[in-house]
Amino acid sequence: IDNKFIRSLISKIVDDQRCDFLPSSTDKAHTSSGAILVFLPGLAEIDALSRCLNEEGTTSGDENICTIMKLHSSTPRSDQEKVFRPAGRGKVKIVLATNIAETSVTIPDVRHVIDSCRVKESRYNSSTRIKELVTVWTS
Repeated sequence: IDNKFIRSLISKIVDDQRCDFLPSSTDKAHTSSGAILVFLPGLAEIDALSRCLNEEGTTSGDENICTIMKLHSSTPRSDQEKVFRPAGRGKVKIVLATNIAETSVTIPDVRHVIDSCRVKESRYNSSTRIKELVTVWTS
């Protein structure tokens, strides 16, 4: 997964949303920011993208602009619950989640979804006679 590409895409979305908060904007539809939901295959990919997004000098790494949240089964419950709260006026919430959240969770303020099209799948390796968890392209 090209994390820098995803970061560039997120930065573009964030920049576009920030334009919506200019004082001249009177359109009610643009008075609150929407969240960006990114689907990734697993925790390692979530952590890697989180590190990439938090790099110094990036729009996504600016805590005054973005709030980056992880949604995974290993995330503490209190942090998972924060995903469902609005980010606040002028801030963009970025949620990094596995594809399990795709069918089991609804985050009300999501306006943009980025799907890596990769998932973890259990497969049997006949040569080693072991079940393996592998990352594959979604079909």
